[in-house]
Amino acid sequence: MKKIILPFLIILLSPTTFAQKGDNIFGLQIKPIIPNKFIGEYERNFDSLPIFHSQSKQKLGYSFGMVMRHYFSDKIALETGINFTKRRYSLHYEVNEVGLQETQDLSVGYINYQIPVSALIFIKLSDKLHMNASGGVNFGFYPSAVSTSGVIDIENSFQFRGLRTEWIQFGANANFGFEYRTKKDGAFYLGATYNQPFSNTMQFTMAIERAGANTAVRDFISGSYLTIDFRYFLPKQKKKKE
Repeated sequence: MKKIILPFLIILLSPTTFAQKGDNIFGLQIKPIIPNKFIGEYERNFDSLPIFHSQSKQKLGYSFGMVMRHYFSDKIALETGINFTKRRYSLHYEVNEVGLQETQDLSVGYINYQIPVSALIFIKLSDKLHMNASGGVNFGFYPSAVSTSGVIDIENSFQFRGLRTEWIQFGANANFGFEYRTKKDGAFYLGATYNQPFSNTMQFTMAIERAGANTAVRDFISGSYLTIDFRYFLPKQKKKKE
């Protein structure tokens, strides 16, 4: 056990010259939202059998913005910023009524603005390479609802509507990544972040509008997702001598 703990403590306590207590650095980031079946909500069924079957699936989305980091020490920091995020979904429906059969795929996206606040811990792996883990909360702002439709025939159509559950929503985020630091060119970061809202973000409604009768199914979407993070931090500004 000592052979494992001792090298870890040496790495954790080793000095670094990129960031010191009280330093602030600024950067830009872009984060593709990666649809997958293992982390985050991938798909949801909306069925009113035997009339119709419909389904939503998460598609590739994106988030981008600016980030600011404040160092309490060379190993601990606080990070915040603001991001524009667009989640995208594919909508699939199948109508199975006698005399009315249709299959179609539609696409819809909804946006929010997000302010994350995270605490970070760094471990130095080499002179320029650092590993980090972080966790925190985020504040999301949802400006509007979304909707789309698909025409089946002159008297029948498929309708979708997504309604935000709240204008301001809260969630948790966890991150892991690696950072390559240079004094001259700044720092380059590659990592992954999981975002989990504390409550459902939207209510999706799938409906078939038919001549003389309408059928609708409603359910909530949590809006959780996984991103791959690319960040660039500007070099620190040299302090002017008085």
